[in-house]
Amino acid sequence: MLCRSPLLCLLCVAGGFAADEPPLPWRWSNPVPHGNNVYDQAFRNGTYWQVTDRGQVYASGNRVHWSLVATGTTNTLRGIAFADPHVIVCGAVGTLLRGTLAEGFATEPVSPPTTDWLEAVAVSPGVAVAVGDNAAIYRSQAGGPWQRVTGLSFTNWLRGVAFGNNTFVAVGENGRIATSTNGESWRTRSSGTTSNLNRVFFVDGTFFVVGDAGTLLTSANSGANWQQTTTGTTGDLYTFAQGTPSGGSRQPWQLLAGENTLLLRSAPNGPWRDQLGAGSPLPAPTWPYYAAVWDGDTFLVSGRTGMLVESLDFGSNDELLWFETFESPRDWLWEVKALPDQYLAVGDRGTILSSANGITWYREGVPTGLENTLLLGLGGNTNLVVVAGSEGRLMWSQSDIVNILETNTLVELSDCLWRTNTVVATNQMDLLGLVWTAVEPRPTTNTLQGVCERDGLIVVVGDQGTIPTTTNGSDWSRYLVPEAPNLSSVAAWPGGFIATGDRGAIHASEDAITWHARTSGTTNWVYRVRPTSRRVLGGRSERIDSDQPRRIRMDPEIEWNDRLADGHSTGWRPPLRLRSPGDPAHQHERRRMAAAPNPDGQVVIRAGGTPRTTPHCGRGGLDHAGVTRCLEGC
Repeated sequence: MLCRSPLLCLLCVAGGFAADEPPLPWRWSNPVPHGNNVYDQAFRNGTYWQVTDRGQVYASGNRVHWSLVATGTTNTLRGIAFADPHVIVCGAVGTLLRGTLAEGFATEPVSPPTTDWLEAVAVSPGVAVAVGDNAAIYRSQAGGPWQRVTGLSFTNWLRGVAFGNNTFVAVGENGRIATSTNGESWRTRSSGTTSNLNRVFFVDGTFFVVGDAGTLLTSANSGANWQQTTTGTTGDLYTFAQGTPSGGSRQPWQLLAGENTLLLRSAPNGPWRDQLGAGSPLPAPTWPYYAAVWDGDTFLVSGRTGMLVESLDFGSNDELLWFETFESPRDWLWEVKALPDQYLAVGDRGTILSSANGITWYREGVPTGLENTLLLGLGGNTNLVVVAGSEGRLMWSQSDIVNILETNTLVELSDCLWRTNTVVATNQMDLLGLVWTAVEPRPTTNTLQGVCERDGLIVVVGDQGTIPTTTNGSDWSRYLVPEAPNLSSVAAWPGGFIATGDRGAIHASEDAITWHARTSGTTNWVYRVRPTSRRVLGGRSERIDSDQPRRIRMDPEIEWNDRLADGHSTGWRPPLRLRSPGDPAHQHERRRMAAAPNPDGQVVIRAGGTPRTTPHCGRGGLDHAGVTRCLEGC
């Protein structure tokens, strides 16, 4: 049984950060250029802008090199608009920012303060309007403070706003549309639908509204009347863009994007064509897309975990080619291992990533038939590494130094003649972590999660108390833990091994053959266990929306003690936490995780020369979102 419930998974590593050390800045190493969810983006004066979760704003002049613009907040950011010379950004918990690329952003005064999420912002020549939850509409005049608009005739949550033809148009849940000429007095309009409306755009004299279940509405009379257009999809739509291709009298392209949806048409009334399937000559990846812009030549479409695709016009009136700007692995990652010369990470769909520096990651091949295996555990030493996963799948990789011949041809000018010289160099490469062998027959069909190594013995743990062991990767022994708990983690320490799992299971063994139960004092899932210099530390799974996070520690042969992880009463430092909202509807359920693999991927940390791991944590599910971060300077 794979544990995917909200967990508190805690890890303590000896020699960690001192309490008075300032936090080191983080940078993305996988995916690139970043792994934040892009909720809105814009293009102005040669600069591309993206607003994302965790308070991140990115800017780029070429779509390749993206710089982080200081915001001073970690709140999720949802919308962006331009009020020359400034940029205005809105987001969670009433966040409103104003700034520039050179100076960064500063928080705007909001009256009254609110915890409502502000989903979108639009600007007229003299007024800015932001809209959000609980029919929130905030208005700022001439760059002044933001005031909430009162006396509205509706209470619908609002998700989008745009300005055009001297009119603001706001859209929201249950088909709500409202218009205003000044941002203060609002009039409701009939949309003809009860679908949730997610965004509104003004392009070339027309308002376009996108919504759930493939909804597309248009208005050519300043939002007074609306016409519904068939899109041929039932997917939720989040963004719209329009652009006119170069070259004569070609028709404008219109683009729709949303939840696993990307549609294109080449004329205002033409049929929508799928850009994700076989009907496209070079399709875009199937992915949740949230934002799109046209820069005069190219569509740039972004979405979950920083996915970034761009179009290429090859002269056809009906088709575009699509490319990922950065082809980074984006599968969920569940475990990471630091070896002396490389890092390894494993995850969904048979994903094995390797990196020599924790910054640049490469996907490695897996044996045939294991391409879709869920890989959960990873462990070993400099001679042998084992990966474990669903249905008892096991793979191993062994250190093997091979010679690589590299041939280079040099053309040089010598004695007034061009001469060609061939230089052959022999380099050596270690195949550890690069070449993998499947274990067949499998010692079990139970899901396997935890892996550790001690004195050449590799121990794996999994469901129903299953514990396979090996010394060479090909020959396996299988043992069982009493009471058959579902085990998710195992750690080696000088006295033997500790395995943990569901129902508060903690079992100890000196030789990985005979296991003895220990009393944990909890019935929660003890999801991860790690050794410190003298003790073994486990983390128990629980919801901590209001409770203190807890850790369990012990002298392995004596007893386990439950401790608050509040950084005060027991000397524990607070766990490192990174959050990333993953749901465009921002369901307000928050989860915290610390220092264990999780559905949003892994973080690689190097501190004082010692590799460490801690997770990137999320709010809401993220599909196949391989995430790796490293500390600046690692």
